[in-house]
Amino acid sequence: MLVVRAVLLWVRDVLALRTGTLVAGRIRQQLFDHILRLGPGHEWPGGAARAHVGVVDGCEHIRGYVGS
Repeated sequence: MLVVRAVLLWVRDVLALRTGTLVAGRIRQQLFDHILRLGPGHEWPGGAARAHVGVVDGCEHIRGYVGS
């Protein structure tokens, strides 16, 4: 019984990590496509660096949230 529980917990952790990675990757790709559609002339509130940090940090937070 203990071995079955350990295997099920391991499977849960692997699936959570994989799901979080897939979701974060898809969101990151959608954001990248959207930024490309906006073009280089788009004015970012707070600057492009701040937008970049927001996108990267947001995707990482989503991966942690979905993967938990």
